[in-house]
Amino acid sequence: MQEKNIIDAIKAGDEQAMQKIICRYSRLLWSIVGAVLSQWGPLRIWRNVWQMYSLIYGNIPRNMMKAGAV
Repeated sequence: MQEKNIIDAIKAGDEQAMQKIICRYSRLLWSIVGAVLSQWGPLRIWRNVWQMYSLIYGNIPRNMMKAGAV
């Protein structure tokens, strides 16, 4: 599949095209992510992960936030 076709397929919701692009660029993606995260402190990483989780799934219920539950 050519890049243009893959992009069009992803826009159309084709999961196989998404898998193909992830496989093709995963090594590059992880090297970029590693470089960015190495510049951040653990608190900033946690805060950003928490914000992304909250946007996608909503807040974690309080009873799950007790020690040992998460």
